[in-house]
Amino acid sequence: MICKECGTENEKTSRFCENCGHSLKKPLFYKNTLTKKKKITIGVIIIVLFFGILSYLVGSYYTSPKYIASNYFEAIAYAKGDKLYQTLELKETSPFTSKKVVSSLLRQQLEDENINVVNYKVTKLTSSEDGFRTNVEISYTDKSSKQTETTIVTLLKHKKNKWLFFKNWSVDTSSFETIDQFTLSALKGSKLTIEGIDLTSYLNKEKSTDSLDVYELPAMFQTNYKVKATLPFGFDIEDTIMVSKSRRRATVTFDEKSLSKETREKLLQISKQSLEQLYQSILEKKNFADIKEQYQYENGDTNALERSYNQLLSDVSSSNLKSITFKNLDLTDLEITDEGYLYLSLKVNYDYTVMYTNENGEQKEHTDSDYDYVNLTYDYQNEDFHFVSFKNLMTYFSRYL
Repeated sequence: MICKECGTENEKTSRFCENCGHSLKKPLFYKNTLTKKKKITIGVIIIVLFFGILSYLVGSYYTSPKYIASNYFEAIAYAKGDKLYQTLELKETSPFTSKKVVSSLLRQQLEDENINVVNYKVTKLTSSEDGFRTNVEISYTDKSSKQTETTIVTLLKHKKNKWLFFKNWSVDTSSFETIDQFTLSALKGSKLTIEGIDLTSYLNKEKSTDSLDVYELPAMFQTNYKVKATLPFGFDIEDTIMVSKSRRRATVTFDEKSLSKETREKLLQISKQSLEQLYQSILEKKNFADIKEQYQYENGDTNALERSYNQLLSDVSSSNLKSITFKNLDLTDLEITDEGYLYLSLKVNYDYTVMYTNENGEQKEHTDSDYDYVNLTYDYQNEDFHFVSFKNLMTYFSRYL
């Protein structure tokens, strides 16, 4: 064995050089003889492999049923329109399907169902036998009930992969499908908005009638939308319309339930004033000619009111009514007449006093309470309600206990 240090030839079994004493043992490791180019190539390969593995792990996470279901649940639970659009890959096809409107619809749904999610987590994933369907169970805590609830988000797998390498899962979007056109009708002259969107530009004058305005609305989700209407009677109402493939038209409903508290109180106050004014004239036995002026208005017709008043005057005169006080009024129904008048149905509670002669010929008074159902009709002109007719007003007042 030749010594690398001094070149002396030694026996094969020698451990040290006989000349210089240098160790003849072979080293376990040899000095790296890689070139700079090879080093760069290996480094690039390592980096590519690292980012390849990292990209695969990230892609697998963001395309997993757990991640997609969590995003979907969070968007619904916290009314995040942007996140829902991103998760379901929706498109804004009209003002009524925008991210802003979606957020508003989600908030309203949560409010109607009294849901307030404070936290959640995925608790279980269950796949179908064919592998094309996965149910993701999510547990969440509701602030209102302080109880843990569960819900299931169902995902479907598409045959074509996403980004070439990853399984393509998506939430069933059937509940977010749209219809291309929806027809909405409302009382003539009303001003309508849906989620703050003015519907004036969608008015179809050709399809509108003498009593109804007809609106043709573009794409809308198959869900419930709240409509706010300012009626030609000067007050606002709210109504809910249901949009679906089987319900492509609706009419804004106008009834006592759609009135705001303020509007209801206003109509009851107007009705009470009308009744008090009317019966005061009856008690004073005034002719209609004496009070006609207070019921006249521009282009108004008092003929119906005059006929009803004269009949009421005749009927009440025979009852010996001395006084009447209206206490509680309740609005039971309202509608629009063919003439465009506001027709109110009311339950009226009242106290009254009548004079009568007993069997001994003595003049007596009897005071009592009662209730009845009456109908009052108003025309709305120049931002004011005008009393035009009435029906079923009280004409009989008992003197018996």
